[in-house]
Amino acid sequence: MTPPLGSPVNDVEDTHIIETRHPLTIPAAIVLGTAVVATALPLPSSTPATATGTAHVTRAYTDKSTHEPGKQATITAEASTERTVHFSVSHLGVEIDSGDATVTNGKATWTYTTPSENNRGYLVTATGGDGTHAETAFDASTSWTRFPRRGYLSHFKPTAPDGLADNATYEPYLFHAPSDYVTKLSQDYHLNAFQYYDWQYRHEQPVAKGDLKNEWPLWYRDTYASAATINTYVTKADAVGASSLAYSMAYAVNDGYDTNAIKEDWILREDNGSNWQRDFGSQ
Repeated sequence: MTPPLGSPVNDVEDTHIIETRHPLTIPAAIVLGTAVVATALPLPSSTPATATGTAHVTRAYTDKSTHEPGKQATITAEASTERTVHFSVSHLGVEIDSGDATVTNGKATWTYTTPSENNRGYLVTATGGDGTHAETAFDASTSWTRFPRRGYLSHFKPTAPDGLADNATYEPYLFHAPSDYVTKLSQDYHLNAFQYYDWQYRHEQPVAKGDLKNEWPLWYRDTYASAATINTYVTKADAVGASSLAYSMAYAVNDGYDTNAIKEDWILREDNGSNWQRDFGSQ
């Protein structure tokens, strides 16, 4: 696990590749960027903290993957017991701002206006009264493309993945809907672009029509996709400051394609004139 080095991307301007995979059926998410690790260890004595009481901090996160410079950010620390949590914002090891928030129902929420400089990352340390702390970070940029941290989703059913609804946890987050995964990846890994991998009906006809417009079978396995789920993913990604990317394979069709839409003279040929093809399975 990568130690917290400041901003996930531009505080150190280093890039790592991390793969997170749910042990059951949650799809993999490839994370480009440095993971922010929450800890519960005493702070170095040189780091000031003004939290009162005995709040024990276990986790910290922000409300968005990417924040606009000069706009409001909401930073949350999860903590046991009451009183206050101290928040410290730093850039390249230098503290630039700080504040305190009261723990209510296990959470302390601090509202902070991000610096006006564009394309910068900041480390946030949340410290409890007992000396425990957790780290998170925020990226103040006008575009996610400056410091891209991309992951992919491949579960498009309207219900949470099997084994996660009401009776199982993930790190240890309880899923009630597929879109909860977007929130979790935004909070823990600051993913600011989500690619919907093989969401489409067919390669040559991505959007299903007619009786299949709301739900359609996926070409590559015995499952299906829901238009409502995909739309909810997009809405949730927008809410956390992330972009949505629709995966599509260029120059590919599924077997049984419509010859009125796909012309025979578009097909790649072998030297002997036969069709060049790669078997992707049948629909």
